[in-house]
Amino acid sequence: MSTTNLFVELVVIGVGAILWLILLTLALFGFQWLQIKVEILVTLVIPLLSLIYLLGIIVDRVADSIFERIWSKQIRKTVYGGSTQQNFYDDRRLVLSQQNPITERLLYAQSRTRICRGWSLNAVVITLTFVILMFSQFRSSPHFLGILIYGCFSFFTLSFICWVAWKMLKYSDYLKTKEYAEFLRSKNSTPSEN
Repeated sequence: MSTTNLFVELVVIGVGAILWLILLTLALFGFQWLQIKVEILVTLVIPLLSLIYLLGIIVDRVADSIFERIWSKQIRKTVYGGSTQQNFYDDRRLVLSQQNPITERLLYAQSRTRICRGWSLNAVVITLTFVILMFSQFRSSPHFLGILIYGCFSFFTLSFICWVAWKMLKYSDYLKTKEYAEFLRSKNSTPSEN
């Protein structure tokens, strides 16, 4: 996987993090201070992109830690049975040592897995910051309850869909890694024909 792909992946995750950070800022400080000129926004593009990338790294690591503790181990156990976690890492090393389209596909699948995992967490935090924003800034709005319910439902649905996609991709990743490693081992152990 190229560095560019990893950068883009972390930026995609970081966009969700910057969104909930903006919602939280608006909830705390309101909208009145938001009279920013276009020229100032243009000069903030590079620092903002750096912040998005940094937030992407942080959210990715936090999400990885949470998902590994709660769900990944169980999915890995389903695919690898009673085998140790080391068996998966041995298989992963073997598969990634190859340079072919199957390896590239597994790396691409890992990228999609990380994005779904990051956005599943982001969507939960977006929901929470959206609720804080609604109560702090829009409580007196006549459409308050409808917007609150719609927003919460939308973001929780996004989180759930991302979680389901992550779970399916993770299972597929473990299964394909195991199958391809078994194929490579059998290919290497087969005596060559003269």
